[in-house]
Amino acid sequence: MFYKVGKNSFKIFINCIQFLRVYLIFLAFGTTLYWFLQLASPGSMTFFAPFFDPIKDFTHLFYNRVVTVDEVTIDFSFLVASLVMILVSWMLTYLVDHIEFTEKKYDALCRILKQKAEHLFNKNLEEEYHSKEHQNNKVLILIKFVALNAGKSALYNKDLEVGVEEKQTEALRKFQQLFTTTVKCQTKMVDNSLLIAFTPFSQVDAALFEMETIIKDLKKKFKEEKWQVEPVISVETYAKETEVAPRVTSLKKLHKLALKNEIACLSSFRQRYSLMTNQKYNVAGKGIYKIRDKEETVFCIERISST
Repeated sequence: MFYKVGKNSFKIFINCIQFLRVYLIFLAFGTTLYWFLQLASPGSMTFFAPFFDPIKDFTHLFYNRVVTVDEVTIDFSFLVASLVMILVSWMLTYLVDHIEFTEKKYDALCRILKQKAEHLFNKNLEEEYHSKEHQNNKVLILIKFVALNAGKSALYNKDLEVGVEEKQTEALRKFQQLFTTTVKCQTKMVDNSLLIAFTPFSQVDAALFEMETIIKDLKKKFKEEKWQVEPVISVETYAKETEVAPRVTSLKKLHKLALKNEIACLSSFRQRYSLMTNQKYNVAGKGIYKIRDKEETVFCIERISST
């Protein structure tokens, strides 16, 4: 608002000066023409005398020179006044240039102030965003195992599914036992899956690393028994206990994508994880899927290679 007021003030000031310049030039031309016509026919210009005589009277305050030639009196006041008006009009161009230069400095100053204001606004907005995101200081992990009897062939054995549920439950129980001994957390069985909750969020890297280590060992042990177990994992973050139920619903829907041996999450976790320092994992886009009755981008959490 103040910028527009300043710009309009410059514009009005410049327009007034330009109008004054044009007015002085026309007045100088008219005064000179009146002077010549008065010399040619002294009595014929009495109608215009009230308009031009004040110019002569004002000029006489500073300059009054009269010359008589062949009984004709010549008063040079009109000529001098015309020259002065032209000189003033010419000098006003410098004033216009100075005002335009000042206007450019004014624009530059306003741009600097605008940039600083935008920077301060963005900084406050970023701080507000960080403050809001840091409230999501709790983590939910939903994990289940998919088991496959590697000792039987799908072509010749009809009892391939025998013992699968038991092995899946066994793998989940062993994982729960090992994970809770190293990571301080709360666990709960939800629809053949294990729900893990812990805080603070800063421990997420250590928890994911421990989880991967345990899963690797479990796979090795089950492989010795001719069983193949593959985890389906989804991760979310939350701030209040009232948010647990909808977050668990999102985790279940991520499980339905059946992304085996991957840690899936949504943009909410990705945004919170982006504020972490010394990140040990990379959150990369997996694809767009229908989650929570709308299409959302699903991300996968991958360990950053040390090489």
